Amino acid sequence: MNIEYKDVKEVETQGKLMKEIGYKPIGATITGLIISVGLIVLRNKFSIILGVFFLVLDLIVLFAVKDYKVMDIYENGVLIYDLENTSLVYFLPFEQIEKWTVKRENGANDAVYFLLNDQTEIYKNTFQSAKAFRCLNSLIGEKEEMAIKGKEYGNKVDTSFKNLFKRKKDKE
Repeated sequence: MNIEYKDVKEVETQGKLMKEIGYKPIGATITGLIISVGLIVLRNKFSIILGVFFLVLDLIVLFAVKDYKVMDIYENGVLIYDLENTSLVYFLPFEQIEKWTVKRENGANDAVYFLLNDQTEIYKNTFQSAKAFRCLNSLIGEKEEMAIKGKEYGNKVDTSFKNLFKRKKDKE
């Protein structure tokens, strides 16, 4: 299957909007700005230098890195935006997804990965992959790659917290 993007006005979504996922790392940038200002306020020679360094990095990310919509997650599917033209979208119903996960590659962006029922693969790069993971996991967690692998192995490993500290006698 070849993904055909359509104009955003022509696409019908299903369900309520749950999360908007952009490209730029907003949480990390705000945290960095707060830490930078905190280091500068300490008025120590080295903390001021370090604070200014982090402040410059955060300002570069804030103003130089372009933010754009990557995907919107709805109750019944994902609205995926085209990389070059964000007015073109593709609505991916959850029924068409065989499995999904977040891929983290060395030196590259995090990406949300979808494998469709017809074996088509979709990668969407974003620095907000953790936000996308939490939302998708709450909606279609059974299709997440690690959940599928856990079912394949028969959930032989008990990782529940309450059973973690039980003595061997108690388990028998």
